[in-house]
Amino acid sequence: MVEPRVLEHLFVYGTLRPRSAPPALAHIRFASTLGAAWVPGLLYDFGSYPGAIAPPSGSQEFRVHGEVLQLAGPRSWFPELDAHEGFDPASRETSLFERTPCTATLRSGQALSCWIYLYRGAPPAYAHIPSGRWEGPSLLR
Repeated sequence: MVEPRVLEHLFVYGTLRPRSAPPALAHIRFASTLGAAWVPGLLYDFGSYPGAIAPPSGSQEFRVHGEVLQLAGPRSWFPELDAHEGFDPASRETSLFERTPCTATLRSGQALSCWIYLYRGAPPAYAHIPSGRWEGPSLLR
């Protein structure tokens, strides 16, 4: 009997990108990438990781750039990713990040429903990344 496969899409913009993944999540390098994409939002640099927040009033003016991963396997990847991102689905109000649905736009213009981890706090203005692209750990912390 063939086990059913779980197929999920995740928009990543920082430490969950395969090239930036920490050793504990090295297996994310085996996820299939559907390519570069963007989502509406604002991006902030917290030193060793970035955090995206939803755009003001649904604005499309600000974009977070990253890529879409296709996560497939016999079970969901999200319990492990949630733990890494500090997201507890049973306690959203105390979580550092929240996994939430979004629509990512691929370079081709195709819109794709995905999950994204959004930062739940109020980031300081000086940490804003105007380009919407996180290049790696900084010395801000």
